[in-house]
Amino acid sequence: MQRIYSKKLIFEKGDSAPLNELRLLTLQESDIVQKIREYFPINQYGNLDDLLLIKGSKMLLTELENINNLSKKMDISMPLSDIEYIGLSDNNELILRFISDDITATGTYKFKEDFLEIFKLSSFGNYCIRNGHRDILQENLAKLLTRLGKEKKQFRLLFHNEKFILRGLTSEHYNNYDNNLLLYTVFLELHKFSKEENVNFYIDKAYISDSDINISLEQEQVIPLDNIGNVQLGIQLINNEIRDSAVSIQLRYKVSDNEGNAFIGVSTLKDSLINFNHIAKFDTAISKIKSISNLKEAEFEVLEFIRNIHDTPELTINSLYEVMKKVVNSKKTFSTETRTQAEKVYNDLRDNTVSLIKAFGRMGEISDNVDETTIIERILHEVLWEQTKSNKVITNSNFQ
Repeated sequence: MQRIYSKKLIFEKGDSAPLNELRLLTLQESDIVQKIREYFPINQYGNLDDLLLIKGSKMLLTELENINNLSKKMDISMPLSDIEYIGLSDNNELILRFISDDITATGTYKFKEDFLEIFKLSSFGNYCIRNGHRDILQENLAKLLTRLGKEKKQFRLLFHNEKFILRGLTSEHYNNYDNNLLLYTVFLELHKFSKEENVNFYIDKAYISDSDINISLEQEQVIPLDNIGNVQLGIQLINNEIRDSAVSIQLRYKVSDNEGNAFIGVSTLKDSLINFNHIAKFDTAISKIKSISNLKEAEFEVLEFIRNIHDTPELTINSLYEVMKKVVNSKKTFSTETRTQAEKVYNDLRDNTVSLIKAFGRMGEISDNVDETTIIERILHEVLWEQTKSNKVITNSNFQ
């Protein structure tokens, strides 16, 4: 999906932003921003000139400011009778006019499918577009907008390059836990946690766009584990502002050896430290974010799990096989290239004696896609979890 703005960032333990700079994330005036300021008063987290205990935060905040300067977000709620279907853009995106506000906007991302699905016209509408029956689509949408006119819908718009863009449909129950507010609250809570536990975080890598973020944070402290390697704990922060998405913070860990090999595991969504969708009540979302204070307990459980990992040649290859099969069989999740690479890594290593860290490290590098990489890291964790819970050796013949 093409974003209006997106950027991958790689950090080398860059500068920390002063606490005061987080205020830049709460400049927009709205009810939810006001509530966030009240529930997370920045002066209770330290002196305003204190440096966040998150290295790389200064660079990340600068990039977020660039996004905020590029486009303005807004929501419009109105009955369907107040919407006029104008037609299609040159690249076959829907163009709508919001009559009362005199705003004409063009769809992007999955807006076309979401809007047509209001009328159960997704397949029919795309058929009309593909086969040049624009007049039939126009006629049907005009009638339906009139007949279902009392039904209200809420739209998320961007004002970008002097044009309005329809980014998606939201619900009137939708709470705008946008990327700015999420980072404001999470960074404050992480800063508090770091002070209390005497640890320091740094941003390892990040993907940010006009709609979503995927940020990997690690602790600087390295924990040596006998017969395993070195472990660094952290979190994975994910949010997407578009409809039907959720906020999640998952435990993340990096296991490395003394030869430069390393792999990353990320807990599955069902085991997330924090997970709530955008229709969650405000109090629910706030309590979830404040549960970052429970991170130490979750980290202890992860370390106990890692201690139970068995690194034998047979278990390593069998575990690698299971990872490969999970990737190869997920045709809707992974590209053909990524699935092919998973098979190649397994075939390259299957007859060699390699450590678990090296084998999983190779598998974690098969994709450059941010979403795919995160899912692979979850699969690595899932397979290891299954291994630690099983007392028997898994052989290739067990897999269908």
